[in-house]
Amino acid sequence: MKKYIAILIILCFYSCENITAPQSGFNQVKVVWSHAIPERPGGLVYLGETQPLIENNKVYVVSDTSCTAYNLKVGNILWRRALGNVRVISALTIPHDEDKIFINHVDFVKAFRKSDGQLLWTTTLEGLDWVHSKMIIGGSSLYLGQLGKVIRLNKQSGQIDLTIPLDSLSPDTVFQQGRGVAVSESDKRLYVGTGYYIPGAPATSGNIFCFDAITGQCLWAYRVPNRRVTLYTPSGTPFEVEADRAVYGVEVGGELVVCTIGQEVLALNRFTGQVVWSRFFMDDAFCAGLTISGNRIYIGAQAEPGVHCLDLVTGATIWKTKLRTGSINDILTVKDGKVYFCVGMGGEIFVLSANNGRLIWNGKPPEASRDRDALFISNLAVGEGYMVNVGSKKVYCLTSP
Repeated sequence: MKKYIAILIILCFYSCENITAPQSGFNQVKVVWSHAIPERPGGLVYLGETQPLIENNKVYVVSDTSCTAYNLKVGNILWRRALGNVRVISALTIPHDEDKIFINHVDFVKAFRKSDGQLLWTTTLEGLDWVHSKMIIGGSSLYLGQLGKVIRLNKQSGQIDLTIPLDSLSPDTVFQQGRGVAVSESDKRLYVGTGYYIPGAPATSGNIFCFDAITGQCLWAYRVPNRRVTLYTPSGTPFEVEADRAVYGVEVGGELVVCTIGQEVLALNRFTGQVVWSRFFMDDAFCAGLTISGNRIYIGAQAEPGVHCLDLVTGATIWKTKLRTGSINDILTVKDGKVYFCVGMGGEIFVLSANNGRLIWNGKPPEASRDRDALFISNLAVGEGYMVNVGSKKVYCLTSP
């Protein structure tokens, strides 16, 4: 069978590809403490994705039906507050300010006081918008992408003081999902990536918007163009399909807004919406695992599980590391020269060198050697020398390698 490889030629200062074999172990990493998650009726396991928050020797964790604050170093419970009869919270992260944490779900946003867990306010949301959503902070506000709109909430009161409709560049018969949201504090610009599906269409579609974060005025809009790609049958016969064009990840870096769009990574001038560079990967695909640190972009890959590191200015590949694990749809944290992430679909934590992508450490929970259902699941929190993860059966605090 012939193998066809599409080669994208791009200016690149240097690039390399690492193929790493996971080597589990707890020689470099120790379990500091763990707490069992109560088993749900029917033996159901927790499949939440919310990234815990580490700050000032505390860690705030969303698991099962509650939000819990632990002492980071010893693991004792400082406070615990119920979130309702909700088994899996849709929040991807826990935004916070000086004295509050904020938790969003399908039908609510809640604010809790950090010191004692007191519920400060609850805002009820309309609709049943079941999408794992990353709510973000911009100044005195919270921004959350929803089906057909982006809402802005006042951090102090929880009041929704601005609703931005996502109703342009798409048919009136469909709603755009505000999947990725990013804000630039310096000039109060809000960037939103959307995805939608027209019944009967061969693939999803998407747009990228820039709004004035104060007034909600649309400053520019970019329609993601359709794209046909050539695939091959096992016998080598070519055929064409439409590529998915929904926008998943959105991050701001310097003068650029960078987005992941299925198989494409796209950089736009964030002031004008003009294309600066684009990379299309015939053999890979990307979701929301997009992080910018300095002049580098780090992206988790799905089709060929691993991490891509690209140059922010040119889009050139600096390095790529392949991993023998599940698809990486998870949040990547770049800290102290390392890239940290949990592959929820594989139940493992990975730590790579941010400089060259070499594997530093990876592992599953210690119980995995005797219990195949013992997995690391949630997006990984990293800070103050520790890693915290909500697994399928326990909340774990680990030392950082």
